[in-house]
Amino acid sequence: MCDHYGESLNGDHILAICGRFMLETNQLYQKAIVATQYSNMGLDEAIRQYGGNVIRVLNGDRYVIEKMREADLKLGGEASGHLIFKNQSTTGDGLIAALQVLNIMQQTGKPLAQLKQCISFYPQVIRNVPVREKRDFQTMPSIMNIINHITDKLGTDGRTLIRYSGTENKVRIMIEGKNSKQISNYADQIANEFQIQSGI
Repeated sequence: MCDHYGESLNGDHILAICGRFMLETNQLYQKAIVATQYSNMGLDEAIRQYGGNVIRVLNGDRYVIEKMREADLKLGGEASGHLIFKNQSTTGDGLIAALQVLNIMQQTGKPLAQLKQCISFYPQVIRNVPVREKRDFQTMPSIMNIINHITDKLGTDGRTLIRYSGTENKVRIMIEGKNSKQISNYADQIANEFQIQSGI
């Protein structure tokens, strides 16, 4: 989906736009939406400003719909763009998402370029490190020490997400925070330690 300047929007943009509109119009009775671990922290802030919250689940739209059914929630999706409006469908549907956004544009009288300003994204860095084997992180104290130290340093201003790829012998390191240079340095620290401990 693009605005009239040709700038594209991702799934977090649409979740923020639709979530805030649905909160304002009392369509989210539980005052919550569902997103995966990979949605930006800016989404949490955008929804929280209107009295709602974001429930996080594992990556994959099947986990999103499972949580939506379990908690009777109406809106969920992924940053990649799989969006679920449970009143209309139980799977991601781009056409339904587009119609929902068009309805909000019509109801508010605002162009998409203005609506998307409801979310400000935190800087995010990702590192993919090839590894010989997928060892339990808990068996690598030096790595856990670095991760815990960085997590403490970030506090509520950022987060870390470190997991092995499901399809490759790689560890994926994602860090979000307010300072781009700082989180890039943190990601490099973790990546370097993985290379020492288990790298190829």
